Amino acid sequence: MIIVVHLHTILQRGGHNRLEIEMPIGSTIGDLISLLDIELSLEDIILVVNNHTADIDQILKEQDIVHLIPAISGG
Repeated sequence: MIIVVHLHTILQRGGHNRLEIEMPIGSTIGDLISLLDIELSLEDIILVVNNHTADIDQILKEQDIVHLIPAISGG
């Protein structure tokens, strides 16, 4: 199945912020993050699937749109 992934700010790859990733059926957001080899901790990433916040165990479906957004801290 194909998942559309939007990588925000520091997560972009080689200037690309939108990827189409082929994943096995039944894959989770955690599987996607592992495949992309993202080094931020999960506490530092906001996970959004189809415009709704999600958790690491959410199972992805064909043509889901995933946004991986680094959480910003500051004061």
